[in-house]
Amino acid sequence: MTTTPPTAQQLDEMRRRADGFADGHFHTKTLCAPGCALAADVRTLLVEVQRLRDERDAYRERALDAENRCVVDGREVCADCGKPVPDGPCGVHSPDAVFQRGAQEAARLRAERDQALAQRNNVFATNEQLLARVEDAGQARIHAENEARKLHHRIAELEAAAKQIQRLHTDSPMGPCPVCVDADRMAAGEDYTMPYPCPTARLAGAQDCDPPSFRTRREEAQR
Repeated sequence: MTTTPPTAQQLDEMRRRADGFADGHFHTKTLCAPGCALAADVRTLLVEVQRLRDERDAYRERALDAENRCVVDGREVCADCGKPVPDGPCGVHSPDAVFQRGAQEAARLRAERDQALAQRNNVFATNEQLLARVEDAGQARIHAENEARKLHHRIAELEAAAKQIQRLHTDSPMGPCPVCVDADRMAAGEDYTMPYPCPTARLAGAQDCDPPSFRTRREEAQR
């Protein structure tokens, strides 16, 4: 007894023989109940075998579709590249291979995304530092402007004070400074007046010149 499954042609031949056996008995009017029953059983078995083969072929087609394979000229080949794959799915175009490549690509994209996020966070941190520096620079500028205004105000006060000192220490019509005196000469009983410009007027910016009374008399003499 062979264990090789019968082919479709062999099954058709079995079916014809069973049909011929039953028809022969019917036409010869020979009463053979066991033979007719056997023929009916053979027909039933052949129908069941065909049903099982149809299910097997359908399952095989589904399995091949799941592995992206198909049958061409009796050979199992890859549905994409046509490479024979009798022992399993194609290593390039099978769903598992495509899934693995997709997973690898997804991992690569996630790594690139994480790197881009890290770069963006670094840019944000640098931007925050620059904004803080700009704010500090703005505060420093405002402080410098306030200090400059204070200095300008102080300079104006000092200039006004210098002018006031010059006015106070300008010589009298007689020539000497009306404010300053020489204490040592005063103690010695000598002339203690200070000619213009006195030391205080010099510190206030007065220049060496003749007293106003002398200038007035000289101008009158020149007329």
